[in-house]
Amino acid sequence: MWFVVGNSQCTRNYGYPRIEHVRAEFFYDVNGDKKPNTLGKDVFLYLFDIDGVYPYILNSGNCANKNGAGWSCSGYIIKHNNMNYLH
Repeated sequence: MWFVVGNSQCTRNYGYPRIEHVRAEFFYDVNGDKKPNTLGKDVFLYLFDIDGVYPYILNSGNCANKNGAGWSCSGYIIKHNNMNYLH
């Protein structure tokens, strides 16, 4: 797991659903050092704001495409309760 911390004013905002005042992002690698170490396959992004922790979700739904960048896969898995996008 690794963290990226925002600026001290917490002014970084994310699109849909709107998450304001993100304090940090954290990436979680579900299988540690084992490969593939790829976003959306074994690495997933979450956001911390003043109210809690949220899976990263983009309006574009780039995880629904097997060739997508993988940024919103943490939200996709929670919403659809599966990882079918990998097949």
